[in-house]
Amino acid sequence: MAATRIMPAYYSELGRLRMLGGNPALDLANTTHWREGQIIEFITNYTSLVDWSVPARLLSENEARMLQRQSKQNTDVAIDVLQNWLQMRNRFREHLALLTSKQARRRSAGDVAISFKPLARDISQMMQKFDVADIRGEFGHTEAEIGIALPLARSFSAIMNLILFTPHSLIHLCEGDPCGGFFINNSRSKPRRWCAMDSCGNRAKINRHRALNA
Repeated sequence: MAATRIMPAYYSELGRLRMLGGNPALDLANTTHWREGQIIEFITNYTSLVDWSVPARLLSENEARMLQRQSKQNTDVAIDVLQNWLQMRNRFREHLALLTSKQARRRSAGDVAISFKPLARDISQMMQKFDVADIRGEFGHTEAEIGIALPLARSFSAIMNLILFTPHSLIHLCEGDPCGGFFINNSRSKPRRWCAMDSCGNRAKINRHRALNA
């Protein structure tokens, strides 16, 4: 019998956030989503950013422990890193939402030829502000201050890897209403519609069943 795959997850005061995107950059985008009619923000401080980065495969556990210690002695730097990370994440989500909405419209019209170049160009321009070399100058020159910016630098790298190496047609938005989660849809047998069958998928089936029996 095959072993059951355990999905990496970030556990916070708001509950469990599973890494369902199939890619670290999409898991990054999924750190905010809709729940019961409200937008839930899972990354509320630098500590949560570091803790989330471990199951997201952007930091090792040893790196996370080191950064948690260093951030307590460099709180201003940690706050700046968090604010820049949130700005980057929000801009990235906007681009993904636009990309997936265009894909959905073109798919319904029988045309899925969408260029990934505009997204790559816009994200690249945005990321110039947060170049790793600039991080060294903006956040200081000490080893601790440079290290605190590591989650930011790794997140940028994850986004660029997604843009450069993942076909845009594989990036989908969960059809759960509401959800807002993005994921890689590489299913060959049946198109994947939800970020997770045991959550958004089940809710959709229950809602459909209720509508049919109303």
